[in-house]
Amino acid sequence: MAAQPPSNDIPKYTWRDVYLAAVLEQDNAKLPERIAEAHRAIGERYRILNMDQGGSPEERGELDAAVHALLILQEERLPA
Repeated sequence: MAAQPPSNDIPKYTWRDVYLAAVLEQDNAKLPERIAEAHRAIGERYRILNMDQGGSPEERGELDAAVHALLILQEERLPA
């Protein structure tokens, strides 16, 4: 039987699932709520990281990039 890799080899960030749901949303009527949910999930992850000084530099970079991408998504797909 092949050994399974340890689960910490591939970190699972729940904020990522919510973020991807926003990015992949095709219905512009649902998009504002998806974006809001993603911002909340990312904000909560930032809060947790800041409380315990945890997380990797890579994850913090991904969080920053996700926030930037959500802003662009909102500007491009939603009316002002």
